[in-house]
Amino acid sequence: NDTLIVNQGASNTVINLGDGNNKISIGEALNNSNISTGNGNDTLIVGQASDNNIISTGGGNDFVQLNHNVQGTKIDLGTGNDGIRLSNEGHVNFNTETLIDGKTDFDTLYLNGKETDYWIEDANHNKITYSQYVQENKDINGYANKLFYIYEVDGNGTKQGSGFKIKNVEDIVFEKDAPKEVIIKAVEYKVNISA
Repeated sequence: NDTLIVNQGASNTVINLGDGNNKISIGEALNNSNISTGNGNDTLIVGQASDNNIISTGGGNDFVQLNHNVQGTKIDLGTGNDGIRLSNEGHVNFNTETLIDGKTDFDTLYLNGKETDYWIEDANHNKITYSQYVQENKDINGYANKLFYIYEVDGNGTKQGSGFKIKNVEDIVFEKDAPKEVIIKAVEYKVNISA
């Protein structure tokens, strides 16, 4: 069970903490790096931008929180009931080179804002609703393996910039629409990460 706290940013770094319940906190940006945590209930927080990284959390119930822009980053959450939170006080810039793969079991994406702040498309770039997204992701093993794209929208509901790719993440929690207990749960993860 390892804890790694880096109060500044990290670039061109390889981190492999192996098996166990590991915690990693990167205070600033993470760039061009490879992070893996092996089997166990792992937690990773990145305080600023995440650009061109490879993140693999292995088996276990893992939680990843990225607090700013996410570009060109590949995230493999492995087996287990995992969560990933993309959070920023303003808009988050994504690009389609970013891929989040929840792999098997039941995984949840936490997004800042309301459902109407986002635009979801299927693999053929057809716009779909959140309910359709959940329905298409249903699979007994949590491995429907269908690709989706998620974009932000502006105040008029117009799709903005580049989205990110996501698959095998069964649910999305829009934190401004969520019941209070769900929001508290997400915040508790945030506190635990920096502990």
